[in-house]
Amino acid sequence: GLRDAGALSLSLVAQDGEDIVGHIAFSPVGLEAASVSPGTWLVMAPVSVAPGRQGQGQGQGIGSRLIRQALQQLKALGVEGVVVLGEPDYYTCFGFHHQHRLSVPGVPAEYFMAQRLDGKAPVPLQATAGFHPAFEV
Repeated sequence: GLRDAGALSLSLVAQDGEDIVGHIAFSPVGLEAASVSPGTWLVMAPVSVAPGRQGQGQGQGIGSRLIRQALQQLKALGVEGVVVLGEPDYYTCFGFHHQHRLSVPGVPAEYFMAQRLDGKAPVPLQATAGFHPAFEV
């Protein structure tokens, strides 16, 4: 996994007493574009919430709080941006948007979104994303 490979840039958990009820992880993503420095963009994956603790209202639950907290920490750490593969209706409420010229081979474009955290111009004009081998199944 990512932890064993030393590829976790940030990992947070949500707890309810002694119980872990949620987790979020970020790891480096390779963006094949001349304007992107290695390690300055991360992929958000996985985001997980314990069964029975999900569905507390979109944008209000454990996963949402983990995402917001993590994005704040990454911004403070100087991370340029974050990409995510997922449901557009969910992730756009956190500032993620589809970028027309940013892609992952074999993934429908609308499910691959990005967000800049550094306040600079939009995502690189054209790039193909590459993920850590731990994501391969």
